[in-house]
Parts: sequence; structure tokens; C-alpha cells
Amino acid sequence: MPDIFKGHERALAYMGVIMALAPMLAPVFGGWVLTWFSWRWVFVIQAAIAVIGWIGVLRMPETLKTPSANSVRETAGIYFELLANRRYLGFALMMSIIVLPHFAFIGGSADIYITRFGLSEQVFGYFFALNAMALMAGSFACMRLLGRLGSQKLLTIGFVGILAGSAAMLTRWLPGPWGLALPMVVISFSFGLSRPPSNNLVLEQVDRHAGAASSLLIFIYFLLGAFAMWFIALDWADKVRTIGLLGAISGGAMLALWLLFAKRAGTAANTGR
Repeated sequence: MPDIFKGHERALAYMGVIMALAPMLAPVFGGWVLTWFSWRWVFVIQAAIAVIGWIGVLRMPETLKTPSANSVRETAGIYFELLANRRYLGFALMMSIIVLPHFAFIGGSADIYITRFGLSEQVFGYFFALNAMALMAGSFACMRLLGRLGSQKLLTIGFVGILAGSAAMLTRWLPGPWGLALPMVVISFSFGLSRPPSNNLVLEQVDRHAGAASSLLIFIYFLLGAFAMWFIALDWADKVRTIGLLGAISGGAMLALWLLFAKRAGTAANTGR
């Protein structure tokens, strides 16, 4: 993507919409496969999808016009340079902590919906798809609202939404599976809304090596996601409350940091610094 777009938030939002399709559709299709066939067909279908993807990659034109000739040592040096960029690294860590409730839900939703609420695998797929649909809707809303509201307001709204959804989850204002599903819809929508401008803000902190900066950002993103999935897999008595706490802590911290940053940026702009 950095070969074609330079910090383009709309392109990041489009990617967010497309990437949400897989987790939205996969559990539903998986439930159908397990209902009508055996578990072995899951791997047959995965193999067929892999072949289609492989053909698509072979037919896709290369977007990088001038291939990099960097050695392994030079490539490692680029990443060390990024890690030494305190502004980039700070923003990357700050903007990635909001993935904690999202990945905790991914890691714990099957146990919560199927084992604790007693839903079938197929019904679980529908609930999971609802969450992914909310994520996609957030990215789509980001595309529509960027021109009207701007990145700063969208980020503020997104962080407030994550905090509000987490608070609703902790209060248990709805019983049963909907007490997790609907607050998680708010969290996922807000996550999808804030992710494209937050990614763009992080990448704006570097003047070169945008591809490496993007890959390191994704690495941090999934590293925190892996931690959240490990954390929710622990023997918690109430995993819904645990997801709510992760969302409240990360959403509240992110909102406070963001408002502090926006205030300082506004003060610096007013003083001409």
C-alpha cells in the first residue's frame, strides 16, 4: 500500500472494510460446514480458497517500481532507526492499546457464547458476524465522515465509543449473550471508526521507510493482540467483565492521552511554535 498511497486515510478505511469481511463470514460458513458436512471439509474449503488467493497473487502486477536492494543488515538498520524514533514508537504503542478488548473478544467469544451461554456453533457464528459487521460499518463510516469531521474529531469519537461500550458491558444492562454482543458492537464500530486515522497519524511521524513503519506498526498491533488473547484465555470466572475492563482501561487511557495531545498541539499552534 505505501507504494501507491502516501498516508491516505480513505484507502486505510477501505482496507478496514475489506478485512472485516473475513471474520464476519468465516464463523457463519464454518457453522454451516459443521452442520452439513464433517470437520474435514473445513480444510478442503481452506485449500480451495488458498488456490484462488495464489492465482490472484500471480496475476497481480507489482506496485513497487524500484525494488529495494537493501541487505539484511541494512533492513535491520531501518527497523532500529524506527525503534529509535521516539515519536513514531510512542504513537504506535499509544494507538495500538485499543486492540486489547477487540482481540480479547476474538479469543474468548467462543468459550463465552458456546460454553457459558450454551449457544450452538452456528448461532455463535451469527453473533461473531455481528461484531465483524460493526467493525466494517465503522470503517465505512470513517470513509464517509472524514471530509466532514476530520481526523481529530473521528479519533475522539472513536475513543469515547470504546469507553462507552466497555462501560455498558460492565454495567450488564442486558442479560445473557446480548449483554456482551451489543456493547461489543459499539466497541467494534468505534474501533473501525478510529483505526484508519490512527494508523495514518502514526505513519505521518516518519519521513521515509513508510513500508517498514507500516509493518512494524502491524507487528505491535498483533503483539498486543496476542497478549489480549492469552490474557482472556486465563481461568477468569467472568470473561465478559474481563473484556469490559480491558476496554475501559485501554479506551479510557487512550482518550485521556489523545485529549492531552490534542490540547498540546492546539496550544503549540496558537503560540506559533
